[in-house]
Amino acid sequence: MFFHRFRNRVFNMKKVTHIKDWASRRIEAINYISKKRGWSCSDNNPFFDEWIAILNSKAKTKQEYKLERRKNAKNILVNTFNAIRNKLCV
Repeated sequence: MFFHRFRNRVFNMKKVTHIKDWASRRIEAINYISKKRGWSCSDNNPFFDEWIAILNSKAKTKQEYKLERRKNAKNILVNTFNAIRNKLCV
């Protein structure tokens, strides 16, 4: 059995071998942090937007995802600003 020591905890590496790509690793990390801090799996979770973005992403690597996320972040800010402006100017 292979074990890995991480911050005074021992993890069985055979359980981790099923993880194959960056997206599943990130989603597992989000789930771990959310469970540890007691956050629900709803839109109140700080990672909710990132989780949705990972599921909708077509990126094959983490670098591609980061570029895609930065590009979409600008569009989201503009769309949000326009929606707020339209509501206030009606």
